[in-house]
Amino acid sequence: MAMIDREHGSGELVESRICPLSELSESEDAPLARLVRYWFSLPRSHGVVPDIDHIGLMELTRLGVLGWFHVVDVHNDNPANYCYNVFAMRAAGGYSGIRIGDIGSKALQRVLERDLVRAKTNRFPLFQGVRTSLTGHSREYRRVALPLASGADDVTHLLVGVHFDQ
Repeated sequence: MAMIDREHGSGELVESRICPLSELSESEDAPLARLVRYWFSLPRSHGVVPDIDHIGLMELTRLGVLGWFHVVDVHNDNPANYCYNVFAMRAAGGYSGIRIGDIGSKALQRVLERDLVRAKTNRFPLFQGVRTSLTGHSREYRRVALPLASGADDVTHLLVGVHFDQ
């Protein structure tokens, strides 16, 4: 049985569950599966983590994943200072330039900090199921966090794909 991490606060609830990559469904989560395959195909110039310079907007467009991902700068030691660099998500507000610590929901902020640190530290794709109940609005989604480096092997960015349930 999978362990579910829960964060509560001010009537809000955020749950996240780590899933094995083998649970990533080609039919239900096609954009996420394409992102993961793309990550594994990228060259590794400095170690086990691909360099962010190998990410190409044209290739992401060809893969049909525009609107399903964002890039988070995770070079800072303090996860509250992780920052959305590129935000290309459908059905979500614009978060470019926003730090994790600026997110209004403290429960969501704590989950994102914990999960993004986990993805950064593991240096391997992290696949999760997430359920939120924030200010009376519930949502379920799956996400992958794919570590990237900047000219060395230290993880400096995460390419995060998100697939919302209908």
